[in-house]
Amino acid sequence: MAQSLNAAISEMSAEKNKLAIILSGISDAIIGLDIQRNILTFNLAAQKLTGVPQNQALGKPIRHIVRLFENNHEKKPEEYCPAPKEGYEGVVFSKKNLQLKSAGGKDLIVDATASQILESK
Repeated sequence: MAQSLNAAISEMSAEKNKLAIILSGISDAIIGLDIQRNILTFNLAAQKLTGVPQNQALGKPIRHIVRLFENNHEKKPEEYCPAPKEGYEGVVFSKKNLQLKSAGGKDLIVDATASQILESK
């Protein structure tokens, strides 16, 4: 049983490493969140966009790293990262020309898209 568990852990680690390599090569900022809206994934493009190093972003609530505004009104994370819809996979938010203010001091105009990914149980 220990051997089976070790094999499963090795396989999961290999998959995580593959994902990290893929995300590092994507030129769009990718910020992955858990259900509490804490940052799980923060690729190199996200670091460049926000001015926040990955090690300072991971595990933090998205609102502490990125703030989005539309027409000078701040959007709440619940708006651009809504609660999961059971059984749904796909885009849950998409807006163009939002103002992004980051914990790293960046102030930019961005297009933002958020999607929900179903996880297997």
